[in-house]
Amino acid sequence: MRSVPKLSSIGVVLAVIAVSGAVGPHQNAWAQLVHSQGPTNPAIAEPQYQGASPLPVPQVVSSGNETLVTISGSATTSITSDEVTLSLGVNTVNKTASAALEENGIRTQGVINALESAGVPAGEIHTSYFSINPIYQSVPGTYGPGNLTAYSVSNTIMVTSTDIGSVSSWIDTAVKNGATSVYFYFAISNDKVQSSLGPLTSQAIADARSKADQAASDLGLKVTGLRSMSVYNGGFYYGPLAASSAGSSGGTIPILPGQQQVSVSVSAVYALGP
Repeated sequence: MRSVPKLSSIGVVLAVIAVSGAVGPHQNAWAQLVHSQGPTNPAIAEPQYQGASPLPVPQVVSSGNETLVTISGSATTSITSDEVTLSLGVNTVNKTASAALEENGIRTQGVINALESAGVPAGEIHTSYFSINPIYQSVPGTYGPGNLTAYSVSNTIMVTSTDIGSVSSWIDTAVKNGATSVYFYFAISNDKVQSSLGPLTSQAIADARSKADQAASDLGLKVTGLRSMSVYNGGFYYGPLAASSAGSSGGTIPILPGQQQVSVSVSAVYALGP
């Protein structure tokens, strides 16, 4: 068994990309047409952003009788979550800070020991939050915080693991051994996300080209070249979900990770000609 770990933090960050199309002269929701006059090499300005989380749409300036079309393409796949993070809180209240702290340390250590005995590797357990706060009782007719009556100590440990099948029993173990709150969320591991990006990027590029071909056909033209392309990847993760609260667990809690989406989007500027 080991002592309460030092404070550390765990973060899960994922950029969420939403596609928003620009409307061109022919009312194609996914195309923005620009006809320009002047030198032959177009200059691409900084990307512009529209809406809550759109794709950047390049602003194109060119010369000569060249028509440019800005197209967005995307591809999405659903992947079963393969990683889970548990947030296990222990809260204690006592008349003195030292007593509340001592009780919290004993209960938190009991949760850690029980989790390790249940098979959670020591390296997957981390402290994410710790606080000591005074508790005051207001006095009618007076100003200020009131009378100091007790102290509250909160200690939160986190477990990040790919062993999703054991989550139910770990929650059960934590609650039975002193955890007063339990939260969890599922995610897709970085390795799994990265392995999906290659095929999705190819599909998103093909989607953009298909739309460019359709736009050109509608105008009686054809795609003559690619002027620029930007690739954006992201996806959607479920937020934290309440799994349990204070009290004894009456049995193993069913945990179903479900699927989450990973997506890739591209923004491309194609040249159109006869």
